Amino acid sequence: MRCTSMAMVLGAMAAVAILWLMLGLLARPASNDRRARDVPSSPVHLPRQRATSPRSVVTRASRATLAPVAAPVAGDLVALLRDEVSASEAERVLALAASHRLPDELLTRWADRFGVQRMILAVDSGVAERAMRRHLADRTQPDWAALKVFADLARVKERIAAADSR
Repeated sequence: MRCTSMAMVLGAMAAVAILWLMLGLLARPASNDRRARDVPSSPVHLPRQRATSPRSVVTRASRATLAPVAAPVAGDLVALLRDEVSASEAERVLALAASHRLPDELLTRWADRFGVQRMILAVDSGVAERAMRRHLADRTQPDWAALKVFADLARVKERIAAADSR
């Protein structure tokens, strides 16, 4: 009788230990190193940076300085938009970007990297400046299908607001 009750106690303790271990593994937070929806836009190995890059490092024996880089001008963004879309669409996108406080240099870099149509998609869907900078720095691409859904929802919301104001 003692052996049976001792075996039951040991079995119950083992079950509790296994359950505790499983719950501990499930409750561990996921790693934030790389988000699952971010897809690398280039191979894992990055090409070597050319010596003639815009921010080339000039080294001297006693110091190192960065060569200045010209920031993109707002006219560049307007020219990019007007080459791709109508003037009214370009004004709409620029007004929406200004309301989201997105800098012109960031939008120009985004358009250079992903194209003007995807820049418009990012502005329409409300991608935050921080997220845009992270994608550019990490060389990742956002989930374009999700951005399309968010942009469509924003357009529906604008249409409803316009109809309600009439």
